[in-house]
Amino acid sequence: MKIHSVLAAASFALLAGCAGGAGSVVPVAINASEYSGLNCQEVQTQLRNAREREAALTERQNRAQMMDAAGMALTLLPVASILGENVAGQLAQVKGERLALERAEPQHCVDRTAAPVATPDVAPTLEPAAAPVQTPSSNH
Repeated sequence: MKIHSVLAAASFALLAGCAGGAGSVVPVAINASEYSGLNCQEVQTQLRNAREREAALTERQNRAQMMDAAGMALTLLPVASILGENVAGQLAQVKGERLALERAEPQHCVDRTAAPVATPDVAPTLEPAAAPVQTPSSNH
């Protein structure tokens, strides 16, 4: 009975070391004010870069999850995690940066040069249509 408990504990420890899928990675909390010194173009460039890094890390993390699952099935070892392919920490950081930049973008990229659109205070009035002009030939 004691051997079963040890094996169960060892199995749990190994499974806990497996890479999870990218969708299960929770973003790090980053305040949008971290980007307050940037202008619109800088925010958009950093946002584009964060999205590209997130896509690459998402692919790597999902690949690590598949490698760990295969490793556990074949060798009972989370191979990708052992080899350092588990990038969940990096992915969490980049996800947080992307979310913060997405919140910062509207604050930095407001078109301040556009003139405000004037709205009339009163609804426009329609002029009555002119009465048709009668000609002498239409009286017959």
